[in-house]
Amino acid sequence: MVGHRMRCASGSHFDLCHIPQFEHGFLGSQNTFKLPRILTFSTGTRTTPTIMDSLPFEFADDVKTLIAKEVLQMDFWEHRAGKTSQMFAKKLRNLTVLPISDTRCLYRLEDSKGNVEPAQLCQPMWDAYGVSLIFVHTRLARKVEELEMDSKEFRILRNIISKSLRPIACYVHIDAVSPVILSLLNAVPRFFNIFVKCSSSISETICNSVRAQALSELYLKSYNMTDDLFSCLQTFIENCNFESLQLYGNPRDIVRDDELVNLLQEKALDIARKGKFVELQVDSSVSMFWEGVEYCSYKEIFMGSLMLRVLPTPVEFPLFLSEKTEKRQY
Repeated sequence: MVGHRMRCASGSHFDLCHIPQFEHGFLGSQNTFKLPRILTFSTGTRTTPTIMDSLPFEFADDVKTLIAKEVLQMDFWEHRAGKTSQMFAKKLRNLTVLPISDTRCLYRLEDSKGNVEPAQLCQPMWDAYGVSLIFVHTRLARKVEELEMDSKEFRILRNIISKSLRPIACYVHIDAVSPVILSLLNAVPRFFNIFVKCSSSISETICNSVRAQALSELYLKSYNMTDDLFSCLQTFIENCNFESLQLYGNPRDIVRDDELVNLLQEKALDIARKGKFVELQVDSSVSMFWEGVEYCSYKEIFMGSLMLRVLPTPVEFPLFLSEKTEKRQY
């Protein structure tokens, strides 16, 4: 997963230019239980961590496994009458935001097939629509007319985002984020992933979501390894819902990067010993841990990158192995 290829919730890979709709969710019924929304946050406010922030990794992992089983029955639940079906029958849309200035933005709402929503946003849409993906970038060469985001539409969009019951994927492909866009991002209750071109532009949003354990995957294309960011990454890889961290395209801070590499190596072994498939990349060195064996190889295309990825089981694992792959016990 380097360059412009990313992994969606299903574990498959896709190109950033053709991002599919993300439809992962959490279900609960009278016979099961729901994972509570741990923390929410908005611009200019802070929340106090709850007891849920200190749950043991194993307990939280078991909860996620049970929830995943419920997700497999989503089609069944969504056709049932009652509150559960109403919660998950929302029309999920991808929100694209194009900044024009610090106070002016254009936007469009699309379904997974690229069909654009009607021009008029209204308050009843709060209950009918949900946002599954936020994509922030400069104008693309597409024959699609974006809409002006006035103050009324901004409030509606922010409310739609804030009421999301599903984790939201977020891709920020600009160097500087305006206050308007930052306010939209801060309304997200839970992120599935954050891909950001320049981490400093939304560093506080990233750190807040990490502290709230409201983020599973983080991709930083450019970053400055400050003390705050290093501390944030330490917290992130210890979170019970951690799945992937990828850093690349950055001039190396030797001291800090060595500390981070050591941290990732220790975490990779720790997670692997708990029975998970773990992939670790440090520059051109690639290690995959599975069932007591570390598979080591070298790929020059990964120069300048750090990555730690965790999966319950290997995805297309045999396809990654080459004749030069070294094996050793751990």
